[in-house]
Amino acid sequence: MRNYIFIIYKKKFILIYYILLIYNNKMSYKDSTQLDTRISESNRILSKYPDRIPIIVEYDKTKINMKKQKFLVPKSASLSYLLVSIRNQINMANNNDNKVNNMSYFLFCDKKLVIPSSIINELYWDHIKNKEKVGNLDKFLYLYLSTENTFGSN
Repeated sequence: MRNYIFIIYKKKFILIYYILLIYNNKMSYKDSTQLDTRISESNRILSKYPDRIPIIVEYDKTKINMKKQKFLVPKSASLSYLLVSIRNQINMANNNDNKVNNMSYFLFCDKKLVIPSSIINELYWDHIKNKEKVGNLDKFLYLYLSTENTFGSN
């Protein structure tokens, strides 16, 4: 009987599931925004700011509270520059909570840990080459932020 109800209400169930994912903030930027919108937005940003790289930082919203997800970073900057900006965003969103201050932050690109001393421009072009192979044509650099508790915090 449950399978029968699921088949009848399949379209409504998918819509409700989609709304719940958005409500719980578990959808990535790629899932919540259409490809043509992402392409036009990235092209607009790159034409307006040719010396900067548009970056989307995705994270687990149940563990991290951060106000913004999009960053414009100078091409010559290192990844540690971006990590400092991200840490400041997290501290501002959490009112300098000690639990947040005792966390280590790690960035991943294409499921690989990124070294903080690497230059963002080099990372960007490696990422774009991998995306062109897959067929994804938007020009955002997608990074995933992960956290780890340090100093014995819970």
